[in-house]
Order: sequence, then C-alpha cells, then structure tokens
Amino acid sequence: MADGASRYGDRFVLMTGGLSAAMAWTPRGELAGRVKFGDQMLLGVTNDRQCRMNRGMTPCDAHQVFQAAVNRGIESGAAFLEIYIEDIQNPRLQDVLQQAHARLAPGNSRPVPGL
Repeated sequence: MADGASRYGDRFVLMTGGLSAAMAWTPRGELAGRVKFGDQMLLGVTNDRQCRMNRGMTPCDAHQVFQAAVNRGIESGAAFLEIYIEDIQNPRLQDVLQQAHARLAPGNSRPVPGL
C-alpha cells in the first residue's frame, strides 16, 4: 500500500468493507494522513432484526445504528462511504444521508450532528 501511495500520490485510494456502528478502519503507520480511503457498510440496517451492524446488541433502531455507522466512518477520515441500496431507499434514513453528504462535501469541516 505504501508503494502505491508513493507511486500514485492523491490518485491512490484505499477501500475497506467493514464499516458498522461498532467499528471503522483508519490508515495507520506510514499511511496515516497520506492516503484517501473509503469505507463500505458491512451490511444494511434496513430490516436487520439480528442487529448485525450493532454487534448483535438489541434493541437496534435502524436510524440510530445507521447514524452511528455514518458518524464512525466520517470521523475515521473516510473520503466516501458505500451504502447499501435498501438503506439509500429507506425514507427513515434520508436525514442521515443528507447530513453525510453535507459533511463529506469538499471543504467541509465534518462536524458531528448535535454537537
């Protein structure tokens, strides 16, 4: 990864696929602060009765779990988030999507909602 970052500069982007309400990946060591990265949601939250995006902890309101996962991804420094289509289409999650869009926009300071 370090070789790719050195060779391709800001055109080099890493991708992870384990973002949840409980965890997010952040580049460490020589990659910290040097590379852009994106994070894909581990799973969708819509109709997840097993609470997998929340380490199985119940209750797991889809809106709260989704908000926590989005916050975790953005706070970890991700440049973009990949979100499952059922969550994008869920009317209850539209406010979280709008906040995420605003926070990820170029030049935004990425404030956490409600703080």
